[in-house]
Amino acid sequence: MTNAVPDAADSGLINTIDELHTALDESSQSGTELGRYLLQHQQLTPAQLESALAIKSANPDRRLGEILVEQKALSAEALTMAISHLMGVPSVRLASLVLDRRVIHRLSPELARRHHVIPIMLHHEGLVVACASLPNNAALQELSFHAGTFIFPALASQEDIQAAIFLHYDTFAEDLAAADSMVRNAPDQDYQQLWRDAEYQAKQAPIVRLVGAFINEAIRRHASDVHLRPSADHFDIYYRIDGTLVCMK
Repeated sequence: MTNAVPDAADSGLINTIDELHTALDESSQSGTELGRYLLQHQQLTPAQLESALAIKSANPDRRLGEILVEQKALSAEALTMAISHLMGVPSVRLASLVLDRRVIHRLSPELARRHHVIPIMLHHEGLVVACASLPNNAALQELSFHAGTFIFPALASQEDIQAAIFLHYDTFAEDLAAADSMVRNAPDQDYQQLWRDAEYQAKQAPIVRLVGAFINEAIRRHASDVHLRPSADHFDIYYRIDGTLVCMK
């Protein structure tokens, strides 16, 4: 059974930095097994768990939660909440948080991508990072070394972390924002002049670089196609990934 994603107000996910500070202060540890927890809370059927465990048995390096989400037995948000309750680690809705760029750049883009984390805030002199699953000790030590302080993990969905890394670290996102700004700030002109300007601009290096960035990002994300959807004052870009259109802007 696939759980419907609840509204932000009802999901239990943290939506503000202040809420996250409070949750970190109140967090505690629990050792309950993920599968048993999901069964106890009727978020999974025994057959679904048995099927996922069989796949994990054949692929020991894979995580049970990842398999359940892939099989659509569980939503990504429900998985995040379950792990959060089990481990006593707060779970956050990244899109609702206002992030400080100075905090984000406590970790390099390369390190954030490698460990699939995004820095959120400082808490009691430690760095809070959002992650889809808890880092192992080696990863925590590496993150702590480069951040120059100890690490507090907070859980977020894999999709939210991918979007945050794209937004805050990728130069592609900066190119996209710059192009969007050009469209928003362009003065009103007649359509013929707009087309003439567009034809000229299409031949210029920044536009060529931007289109190249679209294509390179599509390749990196294994997207099958790219969609641009213009509106009056901005445009959105969508990648089709695993058959689903994902909005990047």
